[in-house]
Amino acid sequence: MKKLKIAMGLGAAALLLTLSACKKDSNNNNTETCDSGLLCAHVDGVSYTAKAYNFTRGSIFTSSSYNGSYGQLVASSTSTGGYYMNISGNNSDGNSDATWEIDMRITQLPTVGGTYTSQAGSASFDYYAGTSSNQLHYVTDASHTGTVTITKIDTVANQVSGTFSFEANTPSGQSQTPATHSITSGSFTDLIIRR
Repeated sequence: MKKLKIAMGLGAAALLLTLSACKKDSNNNNTETCDSGLLCAHVDGVSYTAKAYNFTRGSIFTSSSYNGSYGQLVASSTSTGGYYMNISGNNSDGNSDATWEIDMRITQLPTVGGTYTSQAGSASFDYYAGTSSNQLHYVTDASHTGTVTITKIDTVANQVSGTFSFEANTPSGQSQTPATHSITSGSFTDLIIRR
């Protein structure tokens, strides 16, 4: 009887180890888990999390400022469905200059389950590094591509969620170090959609 209890205990321990390994595997599916209202990614293997959405309305002499993590639905006569969507995340809270920013543009009205790529021309991707006074800009091109997938759109709460990855290169005719950046494991969760 004692051997049976030991065997059952060892079996239960092995099952727990297997389940915890499966949990790690399911969470390590090349997507950074992001809290609600935020955009997250790995940039060259380093984890980045954008700040929460912050809107600052300027005076009549200055422009409005949109910082942190947000989506923006824009009416456009040249886009499929009459709209395009920008998805953006940076580490500015409105009181300080951002030192990095990730921008994606889906060139049509996105749908849940839709995957948009730079190769197909249905999306474009930008990565900015450094402050506005010394900013480096990187873009997708024919050899450096990206993908964004929309996993949720809530038209009542005005929220969008999804995953993304891309490789951004120094724009043609410019010289920057490093020449490229790899943005992987990207996700955005319940970002506010500005209209």
